[in-house]
Amino acid sequence: MRPADRRAAPELGGSAVRRARLTLPLTERRTALALIVAPAGYGKTSLLADWAAADARPFAWLRVDESLDRPAELWSAYRGGES
Repeated sequence: MRPADRRAAPELGGSAVRRARLTLPLTERRTALALIVAPAGYGKTSLLADWAAADARPFAWLRVDESLDRPAELWSAYRGGES
């Protein structure tokens, strides 16, 4: 995966379900870090993309997969370098 692809937030399609009950508390709080934890398929990516679209604050996005299994590779991808 190219570094630019890793750092791009997914776009929500027109059929995406918006959940204001979940995004509103996230946009109202001013925390430096939020951890969203749920099993696969529960909408974590959709929730985060919706939050990023609804909030004026800057967001950092990094798609992680098995190719970033070592700390040096993960850090390089985070900084925007090649993975």
